[in-house]
Amino acid sequence: MDASVVIVNYQGRGTLTRCLDAVALQHGVELETIVIDNASPDGSADEADGRAGVSVVRNCENTGFGRACNQGAELASGRVLLFLNFDSRPEPGWAAALVACLADHPHAGAAQGVVLREPSGDVNTAGNRVHYLGFGWAPQGGPPPPVASQPYEVFCASGAALAVPRALFAEIGGFWEAMFLYQEDADLSWRIHLTGRRVLCCPAARSQHDYEFSRNPAKYFHLERNRLLMVAANYELGSLIRLAPALLATEAAMVAVAARGGFLSHKLRATASAARALPAVRAQRRRVRVLRRASDREIGPLLETRLGDEFGAGVARVSAPLLRGYLDLLAPAWRRRSAAGPASGDA
Repeated sequence: MDASVVIVNYQGRGTLTRCLDAVALQHGVELETIVIDNASPDGSADEADGRAGVSVVRNCENTGFGRACNQGAELASGRVLLFLNFDSRPEPGWAAALVACLADHPHAGAAQGVVLREPSGDVNTAGNRVHYLGFGWAPQGGPPPPVASQPYEVFCASGAALAVPRALFAEIGGFWEAMFLYQEDADLSWRIHLTGRRVLCCPAARSQHDYEFSRNPAKYFHLERNRLLMVAANYELGSLIRLAPALLATEAAMVAVAARGGFLSHKLRATASAARALPAVRAQRRRVRVLRRASDREIGPLLETRLGDEFGAGVARVSAPLLRGYLDLLAPAWRRRSAAGPASGDA
């Protein structure tokens, strides 16, 4: 089996059908499809029943995105795992392009396709960015890179359209299940970099995503909590000590931002939840230490020193010299080199 498509579904009535119809049109590779339904109350899992080559697992509760993906990976028999959002429609040839990308680049540990917003057709993600303080974002808008463009390196491959060799996924422990939702793809990508492998974006693999950016208290909670977990688990101890003043100052700034935005209680809950997860962080750090083949000195230049405009153009502009200056002072070996391709915007 060339590849296994893993789709985590939650309340995907109507959209799951469109996704599975598009998967059925893939060609050039032998595929199986595994749908993990996270106890959807709308009955949308029924849309996967009776389809050739599609297996359905119905969870009794919502286990979160990462854990459900791991469930699918355990059932998969394909050499490559293809994680696909249920509200996406891969274009014909999407799966074949991602499988070929990994085969043609044996030092790559993951590849994502170019994800386009539906119906506008502009970029939803062509490679995600991660700041050295753990903030992650996908530069939005603009035309996609040409289909014939060569794959290029990114720091984070989006979980919306992600390919990972199944053997490597098992080796690095899959998605970290301490993260219920959000940032799990950034954490996975970080660990892939730690093994010394590259993470790529493949412009030949395209999917349409029914995506609308939103800010809500639950999302804010998970983003902030998981940002702290990811940073705490993946940096070397020396890096954490050098970054501690910046991380503490960022916490104070985030409290002020949350208070102005009406999310203060969620920020405080996120920080408290991250603190309670310290035993899980310690266990994850032990696993990371075993995996590590690349030092922070090698990985650091792939991380951003400037926040994206998605955080507000004013915030990005004002904070840029402070964030870059701090890193240049305490970690001068982390000299910036581009980790992002043609659709990623200004670094």
